[in-house]
Amino acid sequence: MDNHTNITQGNPKGIEFIESTKLLCDGEHYLPYHCFSYIMSGTLTLSDGTGTQTFQKGDFMFGAGNRLVKVRKAPEPDGLYKAVVVVLDEEMLQSYCKDYGLKERTVIMEKNAIPLQPTALLKNYFDSLFPYFDKKLPENLVSLKRNESVMLLINENPKLSDILF
Repeated sequence: MDNHTNITQGNPKGIEFIESTKLLCDGEHYLPYHCFSYIMSGTLTLSDGTGTQTFQKGDFMFGAGNRLVKVRKAPEPDGLYKAVVVVLDEEMLQSYCKDYGLKERTVIMEKNAIPLQPTALLKNYFDSLFPYFDKKLPENLVSLKRNESVMLLINENPKLSDILF
């Protein structure tokens, strides 16, 4: 079973639920966008020429965009790989800056991802997305949920504002 449910009507710049029973390991990928992810089961491994990072069940992470990375998604030994991914593309982040009066700054991340400490706020945010995976959402509601994710990221790790904008 492989299931990618995108609540943004086929728009890859949105929010996606990924579920798979198979090892997903298909070489290097150019990741153009930042993302905010929650690993619900299985493991996610990101590798490049500088190192490897692995995220497991219950982990939250901010993934850097604009880089070439080997991605490996492995299910639990007796089950599934499940994750929710919020895509934070450049257009969305520029709009966020404009809407909230922020200035753009560019700081390049050295690593592919930044682990985030699990908190009730992060868990509740991702839990709030699950009812939407059964139906397609209006674009304005998807935009609201993505903006909320940026607010949470900055709240949990203020240094991310330098990377996001």
